[in-house]
Amino acid sequence: MNSQNPVIRAAQDYQRASAQFVTMRHLGTLLGVSSHVIGRKLVEVGLRTSERRPSEKAKNGGFTKATFVEQGFALDLWHLEKTLAVLRPLIEPK
Repeated sequence: MNSQNPVIRAAQDYQRASAQFVTMRHLGTLLGVSSHVIGRKLVEVGLRTSERRPSEKAKNGGFTKATFVEQGFALDLWHLEKTLAVLRPLIEPK
């Protein structure tokens, strides 16, 4: 791939910036658990409500952002580093 091409470079920059926010499924894959486990742990630490939405704590702390997909619904994405830092001690064996 030609990294000098401005279109390719812009696409790579976008991909790096977008990779900061991931789905709960992706978080689960990284931690070896299901997205359902991730969701329950986020509720435990107050980053997600019992209605399965990001809490005010998550929004104010920069843990989450909503994105809209082609089908017209919002998808909540989670900041990779911040969220992993909170979840790892709860999930990984000690």
